[in-house]
Amino acid sequence: MKFSISILISLLFGLAQLGYSQVNNCGAVSVEQSEYLYNIGRFNEAIATIRACENAKGLTYSNKIESNRILAMCYLAMDSVAAAELAITNILQLKDNYEADARDPQRYQDAVVRLKSSLRVNLVSSVSKKAEDIRRAPANITVITQEEMLKRGYTDIIELLNDVAGFDISIAYGVNYAAVYQRGLRTTITEKTLLLVDGIEENDLWSNVADISRQYPITNIKRIEIIYGPASTMYGPNAFVGVINIITKEPDDQVKVTKKRNFGIHANVGY
Repeated sequence: MKFSISILISLLFGLAQLGYSQVNNCGAVSVEQSEYLYNIGRFNEAIATIRACENAKGLTYSNKIESNRILAMCYLAMDSVAAAELAITNILQLKDNYEADARDPQRYQDAVVRLKSSLRVNLVSSVSKKAEDIRRAPANITVITQEEMLKRGYTDIIELLNDVAGFDISIAYGVNYAAVYQRGLRTTITEKTLLLVDGIEENDLWSNVADISRQYPITNIKRIEIIYGPASTMYGPNAFVGVINIITKEPDDQVKVTKKRNFGIHANVGY
């Protein structure tokens, strides 16, 4: 009796180890296998291989990007454009600055560029600290894009915030630093609103003050995401009334040369 129980336990342990090894090796092995199947034109088998790994939850972050890439290329080869766009959208939600490889099919590269430009306006990362559709973000959020900054002619962050709903600006000591009041909560200093640059906190560590001035050039800003309302669950006590996240341009962003001219009259009048 004891012998049969030990055999049963050993058998169950072996099956568990086998299942674990299959899930553990699922990611890289399945991605390579599915890419091989794609290269030889067996698209349905490549899709089935990836779907099996997705159901087993054996894909890592990088595996998810690669698997969706292969799915998209398979679907495009089968002229299933809607399914391919869904796979590419999944990639962009995982990595919003994703770039297609030059060796990928041209049709896939074009689809990535097209969806990237259309989705980038709607993707935000400040609410949940990951890229997500602004329509599904669990917060009241406003996005000011680079194009809007150029059209409105902002020269610094103070002018921008002064033009955004829900903000009051007070400059008590000349033109150096501004006290920014959000959602009607006025304090002597800006310590209830969290200021971020690319997700990194800019508030002073000792006083919690967010020094907002002209130190952030508009020409280097890709977009600004503003959260209205408490966000302390994600960012801590400084995000009491809201969050301002300044997202700067990436090195691979296209460089554009613009010309700007300023005209003015300076006169001194004395009596």
